[in-house]
Amino acid sequence: MASSRSRFLADTADTFADIADTPERDLAAQHIVDGSHMSDGGDTMHSMRAFVHRDTTTRRTALPLVHPVSYPYPYSYSLAVEHAEEQEKKRRKRLCILASAVIALLTATVLIIVLTIRLTGNSNSSSSASSASPASGNGPGSSNPSPYSSSLTWGGSNSRNKVYSDTGLTPDFVSSASFGRRATVELPLSLARVVNGVDSVYAQPIVFSVNGTEYVFIASTGNNVHVVDGLKAQLVASKNFGSPHRILQDSTFIQAQQLKDSSASVPFTGVCREVSDFVGIVGTPVIDPTSNTAYFFSISVRSGASPSQRTMSFHAVDAISLVERPGFPVIIAPTADNNPTLKFDPNITFQRSALLLSKGIVYATFGGHCQLNQGAAGWLIGVNIISGAITSAWVTRGSAIFAFGGGQMGMGGAGIALDEQGNLHVTTGTGLDAASLDSNFPSPATGSTIPNVLNQAYIKLKVTENNKLIPIEYFMPSNYKTLDQQRLDFGAGGPVLLPSDFKGPSGEKLSVTIDAAGRIIVQSRDSLGGFQQGPSLSDRVVSMFDLGQYVTRTQSQKVVFSVTPVAWVSKEGHGYLYVSCKTSNLFVLAWNSTSFQFTPAGQTVFQFTQSTALVNSDPGMPTVTPTANGAAALVWVLDVFQGLYAVNAVPSTGRDAILSTAYHDDAFVGNLVGQGSMAGFSLKGSGLVYVATKNATLLVYGKVLM
Repeated sequence: MASSRSRFLADTADTFADIADTPERDLAAQHIVDGSHMSDGGDTMHSMRAFVHRDTTTRRTALPLVHPVSYPYPYSYSLAVEHAEEQEKKRRKRLCILASAVIALLTATVLIIVLTIRLTGNSNSSSSASSASPASGNGPGSSNPSPYSSSLTWGGSNSRNKVYSDTGLTPDFVSSASFGRRATVELPLSLARVVNGVDSVYAQPIVFSVNGTEYVFIASTGNNVHVVDGLKAQLVASKNFGSPHRILQDSTFIQAQQLKDSSASVPFTGVCREVSDFVGIVGTPVIDPTSNTAYFFSISVRSGASPSQRTMSFHAVDAISLVERPGFPVIIAPTADNNPTLKFDPNITFQRSALLLSKGIVYATFGGHCQLNQGAAGWLIGVNIISGAITSAWVTRGSAIFAFGGGQMGMGGAGIALDEQGNLHVTTGTGLDAASLDSNFPSPATGSTIPNVLNQAYIKLKVTENNKLIPIEYFMPSNYKTLDQQRLDFGAGGPVLLPSDFKGPSGEKLSVTIDAAGRIIVQSRDSLGGFQQGPSLSDRVVSMFDLGQYVTRTQSQKVVFSVTPVAWVSKEGHGYLYVSCKTSNLFVLAWNSTSFQFTPAGQTVFQFTQSTALVNSDPGMPTVTPTANGAAALVWVLDVFQGLYAVNAVPSTGRDAILSTAYHDDAFVGNLVGQGSMAGFSLKGSGLVYVATKNATLLVYGKVLM
């Protein structure tokens, strides 16, 4: 009893210590501590009750009120204390029971939430999820569109900068004997739809992970789609999405270009080398990881129909089983929002760029190949991933109709870039015939004064509240006419939104493009330069550097750059830009934060293979994989004939600075990759690289299997 009493008295004294000084507190404390209550009878007890009662009305944490009782002296005080102790014990017991109940309830709630998340994830990743009901999460049937930054897409991000972190591909590992080709996966062919076993892949393999399994999603020009378990190097699913269009069999396709080129500087030979034979799925698909839904466009010829009867379709499939989501595919045949006289024609217009997923809408660019198709304009189309409805259809031609199209948006297969404000960034190429070129040559104008014709341009478009696209700024180079006459695309590659480490003179955010002639143009992405707004009607840009001056050209080989560059910032804060040239080397340029431009810093020892008469050997897009701490990085690039290269990202010092080779696999004879191709890279440090080839195989690189 003494022990319990002492704890009770101590707690009471602690409570008193928190209360402002009062005569009652002093008196009560004195009686409690020294026992002087024994000398003044019951008056002290009444004083204590009065004090504690007042305390409980002002402080919620005070001890329980000792209710008045009639105890005969001298037992009244001790019994009151014992009564208070019993009440305190009961109160504490009730609190323990209540706390235990609350803890049990919270534990059960957490377990239910975790179980629900796991069950939802399993249902999304299973093959039955796509056939039983509309996809959950952000796929078709969802009312919660995914945010713009969450998709698995070309280049690894919507900035299109192609830097892949946390891959486990360190320079030491890749240059060691442990790294190499570890597996070759044979991909099934729909032989009725390909010739001589050729099934080109221009789309980047997209790598994604579900429940710890790393998958690779591959789409081909033969309309074949495959899913491979990357770690096991095993085929999971394969499906054909229709007979593709065979482009070289189209006589009207070739005749149109021969007529168009009667006054061109570079005559057309009758062979289109932008694609290899078939046009099925060309642009890189995009995957929404919240619903494991893959989106892509395909062009197909209806069974028994002539080549001129083609259909452009938008697909939404389960990314693992390849089962089409309910309500898909949908046919793409809109009328242009900004030109009601122009209707989309799949017989002359093909899907070109990598896809973009932004706030529940998939965007893609379209145009002709080799500028052959009469009337083919550049199109930018958006499709709602829930309903399949076409939300926007914008063209580069405005209200003008010409005998020949123009403003194609191929961008070398690169992706539409997306900035923090949700604006879309694209580039366009050539396409006007000589007569229309002179009569529609643009006048000098600011970047916000949008011309009717947007060939050879960098365009920033806003998405309106009703999901329509409106161009809000543009840039067109002052040598526009020369580029058009020589069939050199300004939009040979897509725009790259540079990381925040690269800043303009006023601290503004920057973007970079490179045209087919090799001019590297850096601009403020918040204020594009319009047309001839610089001194003496020159270009208003942050900086421009002519890398093409270091490359030898011939009359028949003017197009030497048709790739999108990649930028990387080292741990020390040095900024680099990597550009591959189809007739020369892989170049690295260093960022000068004083002059705000890129200048030469080194190149590879090897050179890329030049084009032949029938095969376009454009090198692949350079891609960077830095180490986890950013202290080092590798630059990866593919060559049609020479295979896969990995070079150290930081050039050597000295006059002849080089990018040293860390790895090279040249065993590509008879196993060519498509022009402009990119490898797929592993996730979460698994250290794998995936390369799709023309003869329907997937090459897997990583730790060599013994």
